[in-house]
Amino acid sequence: MKKKYTDPWKDFAERYDEFYAAPGKPTNDEKKIFYKLIKNTNIKKGKALVLGATPALRDILAKFNLEVTIVDINKKMIKAMNRLIAHKKKEKIVESNWLKMPFPDNHFDIILGDLTISNLDAKNQPRFFKEVKRILKPTGYWIHRIFLMPLGWKFESTETVLKRFSKIKHPYDRNTELFAYLAYNIYNKKTHEIDTSKVKKVLDKYWKKNRYVYPKSPKVEELMNRAYQMWKPFKKVWYLGTKKEIFSRLSKFFKIIKEDYAKDHYFGKSFIVIVCRPK
Repeated sequence: MKKKYTDPWKDFAERYDEFYAAPGKPTNDEKKIFYKLIKNTNIKKGKALVLGATPALRDILAKFNLEVTIVDINKKMIKAMNRLIAHKKKEKIVESNWLKMPFPDNHFDIILGDLTISNLDAKNQPRFFKEVKRILKPTGYWIHRIFLMPLGWKFESTETVLKRFSKIKHPYDRNTELFAYLAYNIYNKKTHEIDTSKVKKVLDKYWKKNRYVYPKSPKVEELMNRAYQMWKPFKKVWYLGTKKEIFSRLSKFFKIIKEDYAKDHYFGKSFIVIVCRPK
């Protein structure tokens, strides 16, 4: 392993670039979906907002004649991700909580987001939806990728998951896919939480001399350690729901007019891209 990281924000861009892969960040299929959905809005000129600092979404927006604003609660995060964007277009950077953003009503033509909803618990999601609706024009579009709990997910032991991954092809970047599989297995049905500290707990028995050891498969061992480099110190919590649950909350504020998913990773149907319009 080339690098060691101790601070969750310092050097985040390097961790994101080197260790973060599908389904965590948009794949080539998902980038094409975002591009197509933006193009299909037929908005030739206007204002666009990115919730968060995802480099892929910013590079896609740079291909359109739009004034782009980036909003995130952590300016350090934005600065870190700036290092990974390919385009040189000017963007407006705003540091703000998504639940109360400093923008006028009916301000944006397009709002983009990647896995934003899962950062908020069920109590705060309606507040978030209401705020997004407020700043989006009545004729505007909210295009975003969402993180869903697969319907009928079969919960399995950690060892079963690792054995399965040892039998399939492993490009170096499938560590996030493995991590997602383990994360789904510790999903709390009552709180709707995926707590990464619990992923760490189920992997503790494989931890030896400051790294994960899995003699049955050197490739799986590498994936485990790449996941560790990305997610340590394992303090992240996501809030998930089934498609029915999330759509039920969303539909109080938005009409869902389109959905699509990637075919180039295992969890495509659980990381769908949807287009919403204000009700």
